[in-house]
Amino acid sequence: MNPDAHRPSQAVYSPAATFAAQGEIAFEWRGKLALSRQDQIAVAGGSFARQLGASLRAAGLGLLDAEPAPDGAPFAAAQDYGYGQFSARFGRIDSARLFAQVLDDAATGFVSPRYVWHQNGRYVDAFRPWIEPGGMVSVAEVLALRRHHLAAVKRLFRQADCLILTLGAGEYWLEPDTGRAFPLRPDELAGAVDPAQLLRQRPERAVVAADLALLRRQVTQLNPQLRMVLSVSPQRADEGRAGSAVLSAVRDFAAAHPEIDYFPAAEIADHHRLARWQGFAAPETGTSDAVISAFLRGYGLDNLAPQHRIGQAEGPGALGRGGAGG
Repeated sequence: MNPDAHRPSQAVYSPAATFAAQGEIAFEWRGKLALSRQDQIAVAGGSFARQLGASLRAAGLGLLDAEPAPDGAPFAAAQDYGYGQFSARFGRIDSARLFAQVLDDAATGFVSPRYVWHQNGRYVDAFRPWIEPGGMVSVAEVLALRRHHLAAVKRLFRQADCLILTLGAGEYWLEPDTGRAFPLRPDELAGAVDPAQLLRQRPERAVVAADLALLRRQVTQLNPQLRMVLSVSPQRADEGRAGSAVLSAVRDFAAAHPEIDYFPAAEIADHHRLARWQGFAAPETGTSDAVISAFLRGYGLDNLAPQHRIGQAEGPGALGRGGAGG
Protein backbone atom coordinates (compact mmCIF):
# COMPACT_ATOMS: atom_id res chain seq x y z
CA MET A 1 0.00 0.00 0.00
CA ASN A 2 1.15 3.55 -0.72
CA PRO A 3 1.97 4.98 2.75
CA ASP A 4 0.45 8.36 1.76
CA ALA A 5 -2.86 6.90 0.58
CA HIS A 6 -4.71 7.89 3.77
CA ARG A 7 -3.40 11.47 3.83
CA PRO A 8 -5.20 14.54 2.41
CA SER A 9 -4.03 15.73 -1.02
CA GLN A 10 -2.38 18.88 0.37
CA ALA A 11 -0.13 16.71 2.55
CA VAL A 12 1.55 14.75 -0.25
CA TYR A 13 3.61 15.46 -3.39
CA SER A 14 1.71 16.19 -6.57
CA PRO A 15 1.44 13.50 -9.27
CA ALA A 16 3.94 15.45 -11.40
CA ALA A 17 6.52 15.36 -8.61
CA THR A 18 5.84 11.68 -8.10
CA PHE A 19 6.63 10.73 -11.68
CA ALA A 20 9.59 13.11 -11.86
CA ALA A 21 11.02 11.48 -8.78
CA GLN A 22 10.43 8.03 -10.22
CA GLY A 23 12.21 8.95 -13.44
CA GLU A 24 15.05 10.62 -11.56
CA ILE A 25 15.59 7.55 -9.41
CA ALA A 26 15.27 4.85 -12.03
CA PHE A 27 16.38 6.27 -15.36
CA GLU A 28 19.56 8.33 -14.97
CA TRP A 29 21.73 5.38 -16.04
CA ARG A 30 23.02 5.37 -19.62
CA GLY A 31 24.74 2.43 -21.28
CA LYS A 32 28.21 2.91 -22.73
CA LEU A 33 27.58 0.42 -25.55
CA ALA A 34 25.25 0.81 -28.51
CA LEU A 35 22.35 -1.61 -29.06
CA SER A 36 20.00 -1.52 -32.02
CA ARG A 37 17.29 -3.52 -33.74
CA GLN A 38 19.94 -4.86 -36.12
CA ASP A 39 22.02 -6.49 -33.39
CA GLN A 40 21.88 -10.25 -32.87
CA ILE A 41 21.66 -10.70 -29.10
CA ALA A 42 22.36 -13.78 -26.97
CA VAL A 43 20.85 -14.03 -23.47
CA ALA A 44 21.88 -16.29 -20.57
CA GLY A 45 21.72 -16.36 -16.78
CA GLY A 46 18.72 -16.98 -14.54
CA SER A 47 15.10 -15.89 -14.21
CA PHE A 48 15.94 -12.20 -14.66
CA ALA A 49 17.66 -13.04 -17.95
CA ARG A 50 14.48 -14.80 -19.07
CA GLN A 51 12.37 -11.78 -18.14
CA LEU A 52 14.73 -9.37 -19.84
CA GLY A 53 14.93 -11.54 -22.95
CA ALA A 54 11.15 -11.78 -23.23
CA SER A 55 10.80 -8.02 -23.00
CA LEU A 56 13.58 -7.26 -25.47
CA ARG A 57 12.12 -9.67 -27.98
CA ALA A 58 8.69 -8.07 -27.54
CA ALA A 59 10.37 -4.70 -28.08
CA GLY A 60 11.57 -5.83 -31.49
CA LEU A 61 15.23 -6.63 -30.83
CA GLY A 62 16.89 -9.60 -32.51
CA LEU A 63 17.25 -12.28 -29.84
CA LEU A 64 18.91 -15.49 -30.95
CA ASP A 65 17.72 -19.02 -30.16
CA ALA A 66 20.31 -21.60 -31.21
CA GLU A 67 18.41 -24.53 -29.66
CA PRO A 68 14.70 -24.07 -30.37
CA ALA A 69 12.10 -26.53 -29.16
CA PRO A 70 11.04 -29.34 -31.50
CA ASP A 71 8.32 -28.37 -33.94
CA GLY A 72 4.88 -28.68 -32.42
CA ALA A 73 6.08 -28.88 -28.80
CA PRO A 74 3.55 -27.27 -26.41
CA PHE A 75 4.91 -24.07 -24.94
CA ALA A 76 4.65 -25.12 -21.27
CA ALA A 77 6.34 -28.47 -21.92
CA ALA A 78 9.11 -26.81 -23.93
CA GLN A 79 9.79 -24.42 -21.05
CA ASP A 80 9.90 -27.32 -18.58
CA TYR A 81 12.61 -28.92 -20.71
CA GLY A 82 14.71 -25.77 -20.93
CA TYR A 83 13.72 -24.59 -24.41
CA GLY A 84 12.98 -20.94 -25.15
CA GLN A 85 14.29 -19.71 -21.81
CA PHE A 86 17.67 -18.48 -23.03
CA SER A 87 19.51 -18.29 -26.36
CA ALA A 88 20.56 -21.92 -26.03
CA ARG A 89 19.49 -24.72 -23.74
CA PHE A 90 21.88 -23.59 -21.00
CA GLY A 91 19.58 -24.04 -18.04
CA ARG A 92 20.03 -21.68 -15.13
CA ILE A 93 23.60 -20.34 -14.80
CA ASP A 94 24.43 -18.32 -11.70
CA SER A 95 28.17 -17.77 -11.99
CA ALA A 96 30.72 -16.51 -14.50
CA ARG A 97 32.83 -19.64 -13.91
CA LEU A 98 30.05 -22.01 -14.97
CA PHE A 99 29.34 -19.96 -18.08
CA ALA A 100 33.03 -19.74 -19.01
CA GLN A 101 33.19 -23.53 -18.72
CA VAL A 102 30.31 -23.94 -21.17
CA LEU A 103 32.12 -21.75 -23.68
CA ASP A 104 35.37 -23.66 -23.25
CA ASP A 105 33.56 -26.96 -23.78
CA ALA A 106 31.86 -25.52 -26.86
CA ALA A 107 35.24 -24.51 -28.29
CA THR A 108 36.84 -27.92 -27.61
CA GLY A 109 33.81 -30.22 -27.92
CA PHE A 110 34.61 -31.77 -24.54
CA VAL A 111 32.19 -34.41 -23.21
CA SER A 112 32.85 -37.25 -20.77
CA PRO A 113 30.74 -40.06 -19.25
CA ARG A 114 32.40 -39.15 -15.93
CA TYR A 115 30.04 -36.20 -15.75
CA VAL A 116 26.86 -38.15 -16.39
CA TRP A 117 25.31 -38.64 -12.96
CA HIS A 118 22.53 -40.91 -11.69
CA GLN A 119 19.18 -39.77 -10.40
CA ASN A 120 16.51 -42.29 -9.36
CA GLY A 121 17.55 -44.82 -11.97
CA ARG A 122 17.88 -42.20 -14.70
CA TYR A 123 20.80 -40.07 -15.92
CA VAL A 124 21.50 -36.33 -15.89
CA ASP A 125 24.08 -33.93 -17.28
CA ALA A 126 26.12 -32.85 -14.24
CA PHE A 127 26.49 -29.36 -15.72
CA ARG A 128 22.79 -28.94 -16.64
CA PRO A 129 20.94 -31.04 -14.06
CA TRP A 130 17.63 -29.21 -14.49
CA ILE A 131 17.00 -29.39 -18.24
CA GLU A 132 15.36 -32.85 -18.40
CA PRO A 133 12.71 -33.38 -15.71
CA GLY A 134 13.06 -36.95 -14.46
CA GLY A 135 16.42 -37.45 -16.17
CA MET A 136 17.35 -39.36 -19.35
CA VAL A 137 17.25 -43.05 -20.17
CA SER A 138 20.96 -43.69 -20.79
CA VAL A 139 24.47 -42.31 -20.59
CA ALA A 140 24.56 -42.27 -24.39
CA GLU A 141 21.51 -40.00 -24.53
CA VAL A 142 23.06 -37.53 -22.09
CA LEU A 143 26.29 -37.40 -24.07
CA ALA A 144 24.48 -37.00 -27.40
CA LEU A 145 22.40 -34.11 -26.08
CA ARG A 146 25.48 -32.46 -24.60
CA ARG A 147 27.31 -32.66 -27.94
CA HIS A 148 24.26 -31.14 -29.63
CA HIS A 149 24.16 -28.36 -27.01
CA LEU A 150 27.85 -27.50 -27.33
CA ALA A 151 27.62 -27.32 -31.12
CA ALA A 152 24.64 -24.97 -30.77
CA VAL A 153 26.55 -22.75 -28.31
CA LYS A 154 29.49 -22.52 -30.70
CA ARG A 155 27.18 -21.45 -33.54
CA LEU A 156 25.45 -18.98 -31.24
CA PHE A 157 28.62 -17.17 -30.27
CA ARG A 158 29.92 -16.98 -33.80
CA GLN A 159 26.67 -15.30 -34.85
CA ALA A 160 25.99 -13.03 -31.87
CA ASP A 161 26.88 -9.33 -31.74
CA CYS A 162 26.17 -8.95 -28.03
CA LEU A 163 25.80 -11.21 -24.99
CA ILE A 164 23.53 -10.20 -22.11
CA LEU A 165 24.49 -12.27 -19.06
CA THR A 166 22.88 -11.92 -15.63
CA LEU A 167 24.72 -13.37 -12.66
CA GLY A 168 23.61 -14.26 -9.15
CA ALA A 169 25.16 -14.74 -5.75
CA GLY A 170 25.14 -18.53 -5.94
CA GLU A 171 28.05 -20.78 -5.05
CA TYR A 172 29.46 -23.66 -7.10
CA TRP A 173 31.58 -26.74 -6.48
CA LEU A 174 35.08 -27.16 -7.92
CA GLU A 175 36.99 -30.36 -8.71
CA PRO A 176 40.59 -29.27 -7.98
CA ASP A 177 42.48 -31.79 -10.12
CA THR A 178 40.48 -31.05 -13.29
CA GLY A 179 39.18 -27.53 -12.63
CA ARG A 180 35.64 -28.64 -13.48
CA ALA A 181 32.85 -26.65 -11.80
CA PHE A 182 29.36 -27.93 -10.91
CA PRO A 183 26.17 -26.12 -9.90
CA LEU A 184 25.32 -29.02 -7.54
CA ARG A 185 27.37 -31.40 -5.39
CA PRO A 186 27.33 -34.94 -6.83
CA ASP A 187 25.89 -36.36 -3.62
CA GLU A 188 22.74 -34.34 -4.32
CA LEU A 189 22.47 -36.72 -7.27
CA ALA A 190 24.91 -39.65 -7.56
CA GLY A 191 28.03 -38.98 -9.58
CA ALA A 192 31.38 -40.56 -10.31
CA VAL A 193 33.03 -37.54 -8.65
CA ASP A 194 33.77 -37.91 -4.94
CA PRO A 195 31.98 -35.06 -3.09
CA ALA A 196 34.67 -35.08 -0.41
CA GLN A 197 37.22 -34.00 -3.03
CA LEU A 198 35.27 -30.91 -4.13
CA LEU A 199 35.93 -27.35 -3.02
CA ARG A 200 32.98 -25.13 -2.21
CA GLN A 201 33.40 -21.82 -4.01
CA ARG A 202 31.45 -19.01 -2.44
CA PRO A 203 31.16 -15.73 -4.36
CA GLU A 204 34.06 -13.88 -2.75
CA ARG A 205 35.07 -10.77 -4.66
CA ALA A 206 38.46 -12.11 -5.75
CA VAL A 207 36.90 -15.38 -6.94
CA VAL A 208 34.24 -13.56 -8.97
CA ALA A 209 36.85 -11.25 -10.51
CA ALA A 210 39.01 -14.22 -11.57
CA ASP A 211 35.97 -16.01 -13.00
CA LEU A 212 35.00 -12.93 -15.01
CA ALA A 213 38.51 -12.71 -16.45
CA LEU A 214 38.26 -16.37 -17.47
CA LEU A 215 34.86 -15.73 -19.05
CA ARG A 216 36.24 -12.82 -21.07
CA ARG A 217 39.09 -14.99 -22.39
CA GLN A 218 36.67 -17.70 -23.49
CA VAL A 219 34.35 -15.19 -25.17
CA THR A 220 37.30 -13.63 -27.00
CA GLN A 221 38.38 -17.03 -28.34
CA LEU A 222 34.93 -17.72 -29.78
CA ASN A 223 34.14 -14.20 -31.02
CA PRO A 224 36.68 -11.38 -30.57
CA GLN A 225 34.10 -8.79 -31.71
CA LEU A 226 31.42 -9.74 -29.18
CA ARG A 227 30.15 -7.05 -26.82
CA MET A 228 28.83 -7.98 -23.39
CA VAL A 229 26.27 -6.51 -21.02
CA LEU A 230 26.71 -7.91 -17.51
CA SER A 231 24.17 -7.53 -14.75
CA VAL A 232 23.37 -8.97 -11.33
CA SER A 233 19.92 -10.38 -10.74
CA PRO A 234 17.68 -8.15 -8.60
CA GLN A 235 16.33 -11.36 -7.02
CA ARG A 236 19.76 -12.54 -5.89
CA ALA A 237 21.74 -9.36 -5.20
CA ASP A 238 20.33 -8.89 -1.71
CA GLU A 239 22.09 -11.96 -0.32
CA GLY A 240 24.24 -10.01 2.13
CA ARG A 241 28.00 -10.20 1.77
CA ALA A 242 27.85 -12.57 -1.20
CA GLY A 243 25.58 -10.25 -3.15
CA SER A 244 27.81 -7.26 -2.40
CA ALA A 245 30.90 -9.18 -3.55
CA VAL A 246 29.29 -10.08 -6.88
CA LEU A 247 27.98 -6.56 -7.45
CA SER A 248 31.33 -4.86 -6.82
CA ALA A 249 33.32 -7.39 -8.87
CA VAL A 250 31.00 -7.22 -11.89
CA ARG A 251 30.76 -3.43 -11.77
CA ASP A 252 34.54 -2.93 -11.60
CA PHE A 253 35.24 -5.55 -14.26
CA ALA A 254 32.86 -3.91 -16.74
CA ALA A 255 34.38 -0.50 -16.04
CA ALA A 256 37.84 -1.84 -16.92
CA HIS A 257 36.90 -3.11 -20.41
CA PRO A 258 35.45 -0.93 -23.19
CA GLU A 259 33.53 -3.82 -24.82
CA ILE A 260 31.74 -4.73 -21.57
CA ASP A 261 28.89 -2.76 -20.01
CA TYR A 262 27.33 -3.06 -16.58
CA PHE A 263 23.57 -2.71 -16.25
CA PRO A 264 22.70 -1.87 -12.61
CA ALA A 265 19.53 -3.93 -12.39
CA ALA A 266 19.92 -4.69 -8.69
CA GLU A 267 20.53 -1.05 -7.79
CA ILE A 268 17.58 0.15 -9.87
CA ALA A 269 15.33 -2.46 -8.25
CA ASP A 270 16.41 -1.37 -4.77
CA HIS A 271 15.75 2.29 -5.58
CA HIS A 272 12.38 1.49 -7.10
CA ARG A 273 11.27 -0.54 -4.07
CA LEU A 274 12.32 2.32 -1.82
CA ALA A 275 10.54 4.84 -4.03
CA ARG A 276 7.33 2.81 -3.89
CA TRP A 277 7.56 2.50 -0.12
CA GLN A 278 8.03 6.27 0.17
CA GLY A 279 5.20 6.98 -2.26
CA PHE A 280 7.44 8.39 -5.02
CA ALA A 281 6.64 5.67 -7.58
CA ALA A 282 3.32 4.74 -9.15
CA PRO A 283 1.85 1.81 -7.17
CA GLU A 284 0.87 -0.02 -10.35
CA THR A 285 4.45 0.02 -11.71
CA GLY A 286 6.10 -3.27 -10.82
CA THR A 287 9.78 -3.43 -9.94
CA SER A 288 10.57 -5.69 -12.92
CA ASP A 289 8.79 -3.27 -15.25
CA ALA A 290 10.83 -0.37 -13.88
CA VAL A 291 14.10 -2.27 -14.37
CA ILE A 292 13.26 -3.27 -17.96
CA SER A 293 12.17 0.27 -18.78
CA ALA A 294 15.47 1.55 -17.39
CA PHE A 295 17.34 -0.85 -19.68
CA LEU A 296 15.44 0.36 -22.76
CA ARG A 297 15.95 4.02 -21.89
CA GLY A 298 19.59 3.49 -21.02
CA TYR A 299 20.27 2.12 -24.50
CA GLY A 300 18.07 4.64 -26.32
CA LEU A 301 15.43 2.05 -27.16
CA ASP A 302 12.46 3.91 -25.68
CA ASN A 303 10.61 3.79 -28.99
CA LEU A 304 10.68 -0.03 -28.80
CA ALA A 305 8.72 -0.20 -25.56
CA PRO A 306 7.40 -3.71 -24.71
CA GLN A 307 3.78 -4.41 -25.51
CA HIS A 308 3.10 -6.52 -22.42
CA ARG A 309 4.21 -6.89 -18.83
CA ILE A 310 7.36 -8.68 -17.78
CA GLY A 311 7.25 -12.45 -17.59
CA GLN A 312 4.51 -13.07 -20.15
CA ALA A 313 5.51 -15.06 -23.21
CA GLU A 314 4.24 -15.12 -26.76
CA GLY A 315 4.58 -18.80 -27.61
CA PRO A 316 7.00 -21.69 -28.10
CA GLY A 317 9.79 -19.54 -29.52
CA ALA A 318 9.59 -16.74 -26.96
CA LEU A 319 11.99 -16.22 -24.14
CA GLY A 320 10.11 -15.63 -20.89
CA ARG A 321 8.28 -16.73 -17.76
CA GLY A 322 10.14 -16.07 -14.56
CA GLY A 323 11.23 -18.65 -12.01
CA ALA A 324 13.85 -19.39 -9.43
CA GLY A 325 17.37 -18.38 -10.01
CA GLY A 326 19.58 -15.44 -10.74
